[in-house]
Amino acid sequence: MSDCEAPSFYKAEERVAAKDYRCCECVALILKGEKHVVCKGSWGDGIKQYREHEVCAQACEFVRDSDLNDGECLAFGELLEFCGNADIIGRYARRKDENVQTLRILLAKIRRRERTGKTPPMTCDEKETSE
Repeated sequence: MSDCEAPSFYKAEERVAAKDYRCCECVALILKGEKHVVCKGSWGDGIKQYREHEVCAQACEFVRDSDLNDGECLAFGELLEFCGNADIIGRYARRKDENVQTLRILLAKIRRRERTGKTPPMTCDEKETSE
């Protein structure tokens, strides 16, 4: 996973999709008319915009705000990699950890959405837009 760089500016807002888009986290479609989160910012390599389903954005915020990532930030597009590689569920499986249970519920919603995607996943570079 990559290190997170603080943006020189950042704006996140909820929008209704004017057309179909790809979620930068789960790569499933964000359907026309669906509410989603648009994040725009300026990092060292320029201005970028990312789109996330509401549940994907909730999961990213949850990982960031809980102790599950040891206070580290999660870069756009790294949610599912983090959850798979960090073995978060396995690490806390024997405990009735409320954070893990919440994350499991959010991931189940994301995985259901992934299975209903209509086209193949895109790479991270293809998911970025310049709008």
